[in-house]
Amino acid sequence: DISLDPSAPEGAVLGSDSRAVVTVVDNDAVTFQLNQTVYSVTEGSVASFTVVKMGESALPVSLVLDTVGDTAISGLDFQSVSTVLTFGPNESEKTVTVSVFDDSILEGSERFFVDISLDPSAPEGAVLGSDSRAVVTVVDNDVVTVEIIPVNLNVSETEGTANLIVQRIGETTQAVTVFYTTVEGTATADVDFTSVAGDITILPNQTTTPLQVGILGDDIFEGTESFSVRLILPTGELLSDSVVLSENRSTANIHILDNDFVTIQFRMQEITVLEGDSATLTVEKIGTTTLETSVLLATKNSSAVSALDFIPQSTRVIFAAGEAEKQIVIQTLTDDIQESPEVFMAELSDASDGVMLENSVANISIIDNNDILVQFAVSSLNVSEGSGFANISVNKVGRTAIPVTVQFATQDGSAVAGADYEESSGSITFQPDEHTKFIIVAITEDAVLENAESFSVALSSSGSDATLGIDMMEVFILNNDVVVVTFEAGNYRVTEGGSIIIPVRLEGSSAINVAVDVTTSSGSALDGSDYTGLSQTIIFTPSMTEVNITVATIDDQIAEPEENFLVNLSTDSSVVQLGISEANVIIEDNDSVSIEFQSAMYNVTEGINQFASLTVVKTGESSLPVEVLLNTKEDSAQPISDFEELSEVLQFSGSETEKTVTVIIKDDQIVEPVEQLTVELSLPSTPPPLVDVKLGAIDTTTVEIRDNDDALVRFRDASLTVREGRDKVVVVTVEKIGITSQPVTVTLATQNGTANSNTDFEAFSGMLQLQGNESVKSVEIDIKDDEIAEITKSFSVELSIPAGQQAILGSPSTLTVQIEDNDSVTLTFKRPLYTVVEGNVSVDLTVQLVGSSSEEVTGILDTFGGNATAALDYIAVTSSIITLGSLGGPNEQVVPVSILADETFEGPEYFEVNLRLASSVPPTLNVSLGDSVAEVVIVDDTDDEVKFVFKEPEYKVREGTNQVVTVAVVKEGKTVLETFVSYATRNGTAKAGTDYIAASGTLVFSSGVSERVINVSIIDDDSIEVDEQFFVDLSNGESTTVVIEDNDILPVDTIVVNDTVIADPLLTVPLLIANKTGLAFDKVSLCYEIHGDPDTYFNFISDECASVNAHYGVLDTKVHVVDEVAVKAIDSDEQCLDIVVDAETCSAVVSGVNISGTYNSGSVTVRKYTSSNKRVRISLPNCSPNQLVLWVICKEGPIYKGSSTSGKFIKFVVARGLNLRPKSHGLIGQFWNIPVEISRYNYNATDERGDPLYLLRLPVTSSSSARQFSAVLFRKTWEKQLTPCFYTGSSQGGPPPYKIEGYKDSIIQGRYKDYIVSGWNDTSFAHSIFRESDCNSIN
Repeated sequence: DISLDPSAPEGAVLGSDSRAVVTVVDNDAVTFQLNQTVYSVTEGSVASFTVVKMGESALPVSLVLDTVGDTAISGLDFQSVSTVLTFGPNESEKTVTVSVFDDSILEGSERFFVDISLDPSAPEGAVLGSDSRAVVTVVDNDVVTVEIIPVNLNVSETEGTANLIVQRIGETTQAVTVFYTTVEGTATADVDFTSVAGDITILPNQTTTPLQVGILGDDIFEGTESFSVRLILPTGELLSDSVVLSENRSTANIHILDNDFVTIQFRMQEITVLEGDSATLTVEKIGTTTLETSVLLATKNSSAVSALDFIPQSTRVIFAAGEAEKQIVIQTLTDDIQESPEVFMAELSDASDGVMLENSVANISIIDNNDILVQFAVSSLNVSEGSGFANISVNKVGRTAIPVTVQFATQDGSAVAGADYEESSGSITFQPDEHTKFIIVAITEDAVLENAESFSVALSSSGSDATLGIDMMEVFILNNDVVVVTFEAGNYRVTEGGSIIIPVRLEGSSAINVAVDVTTSSGSALDGSDYTGLSQTIIFTPSMTEVNITVATIDDQIAEPEENFLVNLSTDSSVVQLGISEANVIIEDNDSVSIEFQSAMYNVTEGINQFASLTVVKTGESSLPVEVLLNTKEDSAQPISDFEELSEVLQFSGSETEKTVTVIIKDDQIVEPVEQLTVELSLPSTPPPLVDVKLGAIDTTTVEIRDNDDALVRFRDASLTVREGRDKVVVVTVEKIGITSQPVTVTLATQNGTANSNTDFEAFSGMLQLQGNESVKSVEIDIKDDEIAEITKSFSVELSIPAGQQAILGSPSTLTVQIEDNDSVTLTFKRPLYTVVEGNVSVDLTVQLVGSSSEEVTGILDTFGGNATAALDYIAVTSSIITLGSLGGPNEQVVPVSILADETFEGPEYFEVNLRLASSVPPTLNVSLGDSVAEVVIVDDTDDEVKFVFKEPEYKVREGTNQVVTVAVVKEGKTVLETFVSYATRNGTAKAGTDYIAASGTLVFSSGVSERVINVSIIDDDSIEVDEQFFVDLSNGESTTVVIEDNDILPVDTIVVNDTVIADPLLTVPLLIANKTGLAFDKVSLCYEIHGDPDTYFNFISDECASVNAHYGVLDTKVHVVDEVAVKAIDSDEQCLDIVVDAETCSAVVSGVNISGTYNSGSVTVRKYTSSNKRVRISLPNCSPNQLVLWVICKEGPIYKGSSTSGKFIKFVVARGLNLRPKSHGLIGQFWNIPVEISRYNYNATDERGDPLYLLRLPVTSSSSARQFSAVLFRKTWEKQLTPCFYTGSSQGGPPPYKIEGYKDSIIQGRYKDYIVSGWNDTSFAHSIFRESDCNSIN
């Protein structure tokens, strides 16, 4: 605005344009983006997304945040959000929460997007950053349980199959696969059951799937036997972390019920014995068993009476597994009675399990010892066809003095003389002392399978000298021939939907029908779904040798892996042997699935948050998930600049038909033609797919990216500032955003502002041309210089585009150039000091302006301060205005100040006059103040001198806690004025910060005070030292001395601390002190504590030929102790030794041998001590002349005195003589027995108990480099401490030389966990240098 000054003459008026409207064009931008672009959030939780504002804005800015579904579905898997975020001027971030919904369906990880975009109301200058989209992965939290049922199953040996069910509990959208395997129990694999192992898959639309195991029959009685089928989770498979096995139903126990038995019988059921002789009964077991069997044998009266005619029997007949017969003797009794033959019985009963009784009763005939009886020994006889003859026994019962003769003859039955046996007849004669004779009949063998055949042998007597008993015997010829029935082959293949013909052959001759059973059983192929099951009996008549079995398979429309089922032969016949009794039939699938893109071309426009959604479709159904690889490939579009590369595995479940893939398109500012990228599908090469997967015709698609950019021309800067004289020109830059196919021409022209083209700059008007690939071009405008101080001026440059150009005009199109003046003027007092004698006079102060100015410069003067008093000593001046400058105006002005007289003795007094710039001085006018304060000294006519001195020339103080020395200063002389003197401490042999606390200041003496004191605090330390001194100085040159007397005494010569309250071991080692600064010890021990995890091995020491491990055991939940130390060492004979010491027995085991006393091998020595304080000493070569010596001390009892926790543990492990090389490693191997320089820490640090900290420096090489760490060394070492005497942190910074920043830093390289090993003999931790290869090469 302009307005008339009141002094304007009449006739001066304002025109219509008395106000100018100035539009400030903003050249600033604020950027909005997500502070994170990748999120992983679990189902059922809430995700928080933060949008940040970078830059400042005076206006509110609104953005829109939207959730966008991908594989995760909006409203189903996550909360649909679309909200407006408004940032106020002072707001820098806003957070939006999105709920992720929980479900009970196992579906794997899914994802959705969170996008931000500018609201249409957003002001110009608000832009989105590169991170405007967040990808959110929803991690599934659901678990399905897989079980096998029933967990106990009884199955008969004859059933052939154990049928189980694998069941899934919980929903899922993907197939679930588990492994299964059979495990032997009392049943033997491939003897009692078919050993199987494999995988089984439950499809998403199924909850169960059958699992069958073959049961194998035999002819052996063996009782109930058991085996199990166990489920196992696969590792590294899809969903493996989300599938669990039932706690109680992951194993099924199958009990095979035996269907076999053995027969126990009397071999002979009719026995004749002479009165007074014993009868021998043979009990035989027919059949095979692996078990012990038994039967009860008891006699029973008939016409013969027990105790009169025979001695009764009742006994348990026991057969071991391999025994086939037992003999029982029954004694008959004599009497003097003439009597007919009498009979009693022996009976079998009460058989054990699996035993069948046949021929269970034997009749024993007692012949009176006065009669002669001739008879067959048995009434029937079994003889094998291959035995060659039948040996038939004939017995004489009774005594005679003359020979007895009987006749015999064979008779045909089903067996025919001449074909099956040789006809025979004749007589046999018993001499008086003979009782048994034999008839031999030849048996004829053939090779034909036939039923048993028989013939008879009859006795006859022509005289009356003998009575015939059993006079007819039937001889059974038992078949000894077998035939073999077998499958032609053990493996067959058939295409799904076809039938398989399996030949069954009979090998050998048979005169009778031969029957075998044929059954099918499921493997991975299922009866009714994949094939039609079969169960039938085939019969070979005597003329047949081959029968064909046909099994039909079922065609479906599902692509699946090869499946199998079994065809089995079985028979109960003992004359039929099985050859290949199991045929495995593999069904080859004839179905396939095809995968391809839905379209061969996709179009998308370049822009922020743009992406191409590609649909991949699967044609056909599969029983298993199938995979295809998808990869982007550059064409004219380039990765990073035009699109984000994508390489992804797409997995389709059996029922899925399509998947959507997102390719993110990048935005740029380049004008460019349509660009393309290619997306390809391919099949994985490993592992090969289990089902037939093919790529469809559209296995490659093209994504076409259309450009959204226009070329934009603007000034690079909205304003520029130059300095007159320094900058000869101003460089104006025009920038073109976007690449154009033609040059772009623009026009530039300067416009006057407060700066004028005649005096301040050279006018410019002209054109610039930017080529198609040019982005910037500049022009220079000359700036003029003068010698006059003036305000900042400005002019503008206008940008325009002629018609017909391939560009649009952007902002800024006007450039403002500000010219800062390089000339200056100084407003100053001509003199800074004026002296005047007290009296009624005035002092003239001169103010001058140095230099030329185009503007008036106004200054203001004020009197202030000093010890002179306004109105008593001088007349105050307040806001006195002076105006200098302007071209042609005055450059100097005098200001008088009145001085007053008084009668008071007061010495020299002074006041000051301040010069300051008025607010009316233009801020851009370069005006500075020179001498802006003038001091006026009023001199009194008289004044007395005063002097300051210390009361004592020397002060003494004893070092100690809270000690202070008091130093007195005395004022000599009198004055009515307040007087001052300054003081400061000064180092001597005592140092500030170490021995005392530095002090300085000013002592003020009022008119009646003659003495003041200075207090200096003394610092206590633990160093043994001579008396030290420092000084206190006054500003007038006076000085005094303060002597500090030392209060320290020598502590004990060794620092040892017991174990800590948590029972961790302290590893104690003597340190060689290189420089005992601050410690007057002849010997110092360092304790090192390791806080280890329970049941963990860690490495103590690792060198090239020595490695020491220790193990942490657990005494209770809070107490962990070392309970084992193990050493691996290479001795001087290049032998590799293992040495183990455990806390339980404190035994020393060297390479598997428990030693007692001393063991030597090369340079390795192990000594076992047997005193009450059990310990083991181990000396190792350690790859150098300096040996490594370990003392392992075994303890039993409380972990420390008064502790309620006790047990066996290794209390201390002590080592010495370690190599001084820096590459030695292990938790203690990096620093033991190295010369140490100990001094106080470099600042006054103490631990929580108030104990001082020390800095220890360990040289690691022969050079001057050293590793530094700190230790807490307790002063009262004879008391039990609850913390270790040395503490380290958990991490280490950098390779040697090591440098620590605080006293709790670690000295080890890396972290404690880097030294954990897998076992007592493991040398492979992170920093190990042990030569394990040498161990492997030693025999």
